[in-house]
Amino acid sequence: MTKTKSIFGFLAALCLVIPAVFLLAACGETHKASEEWSFNDTQHWHNCVIEGCDEQFDVAAHAFGEWEVVTAAGCETAGLEQRACVCGKTETRAISATGHSYDLNAWTEKTPATCLDSQVLVTKCKNCDAEITKTGEGALGHAWNDGVVTTEPTCINEGVKTFTCTREGCNTTKTEPVAATGVHTYGEWVVDRDATCTTTGVKYRVCTTPGCTASENEIIPLKPHNYVDHICDVCGAYDEDVVATITAGEDTTAYTDLASAFAAATNGQTIVLEKDTAIAALIEINTPVTLDLGGNTLSASGNNGLLDVYSELTVKNGTVQSDHRWAVFVEGGAVFTLNADATLISNALFEDFPEGASFSTLTVIGGTAHIYGTITCVNSFAVAGNGNAGNNANIYVYEGATISTQHEIALYMPSAGTLTISGGTISGQVAVYIKSGTAAISGGVFNASGTHADYSYNGNGTDPTGDAIVIDACGYPGGNPKVTITGGEFNVADEAAHGIAYYMYNGNGATEDVTVAESLADSYYSQVVPAATE
Repeated sequence: MTKTKSIFGFLAALCLVIPAVFLLAACGETHKASEEWSFNDTQHWHNCVIEGCDEQFDVAAHAFGEWEVVTAAGCETAGLEQRACVCGKTETRAISATGHSYDLNAWTEKTPATCLDSQVLVTKCKNCDAEITKTGEGALGHAWNDGVVTTEPTCINEGVKTFTCTREGCNTTKTEPVAATGVHTYGEWVVDRDATCTTTGVKYRVCTTPGCTASENEIIPLKPHNYVDHICDVCGAYDEDVVATITAGEDTTAYTDLASAFAAATNGQTIVLEKDTAIAALIEINTPVTLDLGGNTLSASGNNGLLDVYSELTVKNGTVQSDHRWAVFVEGGAVFTLNADATLISNALFEDFPEGASFSTLTVIGGTAHIYGTITCVNSFAVAGNGNAGNNANIYVYEGATISTQHEIALYMPSAGTLTISGGTISGQVAVYIKSGTAAISGGVFNASGTHADYSYNGNGTDPTGDAIVIDACGYPGGNPKVTITGGEFNVADEAAHGIAYYMYNGNGATEDVTVAESLADSYYSQVVPAATE
């Protein structure tokens, strides 16, 4: 309501009061109206100011003016307005809150997004400081660094790696396990058993990580031998240069070449071959000894024979092998024994020998040979004597012996002397060829693999006929052979060949010089062969 309207209301009320005063005066009453209004909820009036007078003047209903704002309404708070009567009576009423007015197109950032919380946007009321918010960009999540190992792993325990968020204001951390290394940290080696020259030692060490029981062992290599005169004074082993030893009582002497051992050996001693050995020159045996090959092989390193026996020699437990000449050569008066566990081998060719010579794996020029073991040859005789005058060889073949050749006669006996066969197996193009001396065959197996051929005189050797046993009376220097056969098994590959064949060349020999047991008569064949004519 304006002030102009208030003035007009006041003047109207005044116009009512003045006449009343004048009337009271005019009436001559003693009442006197108060200048101030009295009022109740509905009316107003002037009281008489005379004491004891209850007279009321100008009684009328309130006449309120226009509403005037006392307190303006806010966005969230109600306002207040009032109006007044001329008597001073007022009444009020509330003005409703206006409510906020936000600009929903004018959002600003209130708080930025963090690792865990989203961005908050805000807009303010146009009329007050009130504001509303909404979520903006989502939470960023942590930005972890590369991490730092805060607890080192051990061989058996996991470690810990700690990562820290690098965003400003965020000190969040996380951890993850670091796998156990499995790599032990071992302490010093402890020797459990010392090594010697014959026995390896053992040492061990344990992991020093608390709670870990891991350990590892390691072999301590053999110590070197302490050789004194080629023999270790700790274990008795021989150095690598030793090829043979001789033991006399408690003393053993080592030799770096076999010839020196034979030269040093005394009557009856045993020479032991300590390893496979090749010799470059023939060794002469002039003292009765035994050669124990120790399971090894004695061979020739050149175009030479191996053992030339002038005394007594026994060979056992191993192999004697020559690729070009004889393995053992038995001279006149010597005695050679080949034990059952020993082998003589030669791949000799006739062209390897001097003209007129007849050498074989075992060559017996004179003396005696006892054969219990194995004798083989590829291209020449396995066992042979020599037909020259005065070469009286004595050859004994026993049960268990094996004598064989592929391309020649297995046992060739052209010498004066004796051939005694009581057992064994003899195999070749011809098993046994006898041209002189005295022979007694009581057992054994005789295998001939050659093709049958008619007898042909050979004054310096033999021509195989394919027979198992050939007795050749041809006037050799040792005299015509005298042969007795009482047992044996005689096998031929060619049906035209004979188990036992006696050839009497040019009037030599006589049927009574050969005696064959009646049980072997079917295997026996004899023929008188005339001299060849031009």
